[in-house]
Amino acid sequence: MKVILAGGGTGGHLFPGLAIAEELERQEPGSEILFVVDAKNARSVSVRKYGFRCIAIRAGKLVGRSFRELVPAIFFSFAGFMQSLLIIGNFRPDVVVGLGSYVSGPFVAAALLLRKRTILQEQNYVPGLTTRILSGFVGEVEVGFAGTIRGCRVCVTGNPVRRKILEADRTASAGKLGLSAGKLNLVVFGGSRGARRINEAVLKVIGKLKDSSSDAGLLESWQIVHITGRDDYVRILKAYESKEIPAYVSPFIENMEDVYGAADLVVCRAGGSTIAELTARGLPAIYIPYPWASANHQEHNARWVCEREAGELVLDAELAGRKLYDCMRRLMCDEKKRRELHLASRRLGKPEAAKLIVERMRILCKKVQ
Repeated sequence: MKVILAGGGTGGHLFPGLAIAEELERQEPGSEILFVVDAKNARSVSVRKYGFRCIAIRAGKLVGRSFRELVPAIFFSFAGFMQSLLIIGNFRPDVVVGLGSYVSGPFVAAALLLRKRTILQEQNYVPGLTTRILSGFVGEVEVGFAGTIRGCRVCVTGNPVRRKILEADRTASAGKLGLSAGKLNLVVFGGSRGARRINEAVLKVIGKLKDSSSDAGLLESWQIVHITGRDDYVRILKAYESKEIPAYVSPFIENMEDVYGAADLVVCRAGGSTIAELTARGLPAIYIPYPWASANHQEHNARWVCEREAGELVLDAELAGRKLYDCMRRLMCDEKKRRELHLASRRLGKPEAAKLIVERMRILCKKVQ
């Protein structure tokens, strides 16, 4: 099968595509796979490191732009559309899969114009602009959350998760990160670019726990894995060192499977892909949605999970108060509550999502033949 996966430049959109590509290679060895990503963000996650071909194109973000910003965005989108026509014409794919973000819009539109089989993979509870506009025209829409969008061409597959994440072993993962096997692991991250407000808020909570006489022994049973993003790395590392708090601090980790494999409690943003990875492993988590995400989709993602008692919700606006401190302290102390969150999270997880999407791709090809 020849497949183009188009969209993104950040991990939230590309990692689901990588999961689909890896599953397709597993099911159909010899398949030809091409990724098309946004040239501006192509370095955020390098697809080539995973062994796949990749082409970067220009595209413009149309949502949330002023009139002055909208003109060049339209120009770049048109340029991306023209590039897409050439790429599709040369590669001649059996299926084009749109992974979301503003790259996938012009690319999937070009595929529709050239009468190619098309699929949209929507990671978030609130559908993005590309899904809202093109869902009625593509062959099928695969959604990560039930209730995202309805219609005869919609299939609730869940968001695809890479096999390495699903198969990660706790002992081996902890060893690769240099963590002690006898302690619990608190994992903190904000996505592939980090999140300054989460970094600062969690560091403040950890400092309070260390200085509290009643919680003096709590940190002795926990160790911290903090993925800061590149901009905050040095500052956060020095802050842990100055407070004499042992922590594994890294600006970015490619092998997130080891982070998930070792985790006992996670503090993170609420992107659709992140939630899929956490629930596929059944990890208890405190979700802090990114408040400036388009259509506030991260808060909708987090509420969907937390209303099903599979996580705890702390809004970004609440980071200045005590809520994160109270939530982290309670979950770090309460093994029974962590276990309840684990079981609820696991019930929501869809570890077979990549397999289902590849099967839907194959069915779509047969229908059109």
